[in-house]
Amino acid sequence: MGLSLLPEAKRGNLLDDFAVGQIYLPYRKLLNMRERVKGEFDIRCLFLLQYTRRDRRQGVRVYEYQFLDQNDMASIVVKKSREYVLIPT
Repeated sequence: MGLSLLPEAKRGNLLDDFAVGQIYLPYRKLLNMRERVKGEFDIRCLFLLQYTRRDRRQGVRVYEYQFLDQNDMASIVVKKSREYVLIPT
């Protein structure tokens, strides 16, 4: 079984301009492709957000999303999330 990562990235303060369709529409396209070729691979939807923290350092948040119902864009849930702080060297 293979794996397909579907990343979406933004630069900003918070998730104020996040639209579910930015992840869902490419996700559906990959699902359709998987069905056409009768392939077996997992699809992992990622959203990365780079932002400036209050302490002026750069941070990156990584969210992994899952659609509980692959036919319903509103069924999106956060599966995992992590936050990283970039420290200049």
